[in-house]
Amino acid sequence: LFADIVGFTERSARNPARQVVQTLVELFGAFDALTDATGVTKIKTIGDCYMAATGVPVGNSNHADTCIGFALRMLGIVHAYNLDRTTDIAVRIGVHSGSVIGGVIGTKQFCFDLWGDTVNVAARMETASEPNKIRFSAATYGLLSQATLGDFATIEHHPVKVKGKGEMQTALVTPSTAILTDPAHRSFISIKNSQQASEKFQAMFLADYLGL
Repeated sequence: LFADIVGFTERSARNPARQVVQTLVELFGAFDALTDATGVTKIKTIGDCYMAATGVPVGNSNHADTCIGFALRMLGIVHAYNLDRTTDIAVRIGVHSGSVIGGVIGTKQFCFDLWGDTVNVAARMETASEPNKIRFSAATYGLLSQATLGDFATIEHHPVKVKGKGEMQTALVTPSTAILTDPAHRSFISIKNSQQASEKFQAMFLADYLGL
């Protein structure tokens, strides 16, 4: 799974650096908490892009349902965050299912990472997605249960040209109202969590990077 903030470059240009990073800390911190609640593995963040996976490093026979369920609730968290902070952040998400290669490379700044065709296609799904929607491949769609399909408010099927793969069939979905407005999402962006994230941000980033 890949998710990124729509228009992040423009948002960064018109807002102070402190505010930009604080927003990322709060929002991605909420996504991190969601991984704990859903059994999803966070892989890394790349700027405003959040990468996660299911079925690694521990196998999960329901990996597609888990991953799409996580994606739907990510959008619910963004919705709750916008209401709470009076912001207009939009996120687009892409998902693909398949085998991957994982490991830790190098001798510094250790980070578990994933590679392979599945990762590349998932990234392309995200690029081809739309604000506050999830685009995923036919491979993922074919693995979803009826329960997960019932969590979509809308679903559209579109072919997408993928570099190195040609045209691929995809689904573009939005979360149901019940998922989007679930009050449980507010717990992930609570004031307490925000304050804790802020303190960690101040201690680990500002002091070292900005010299405050």
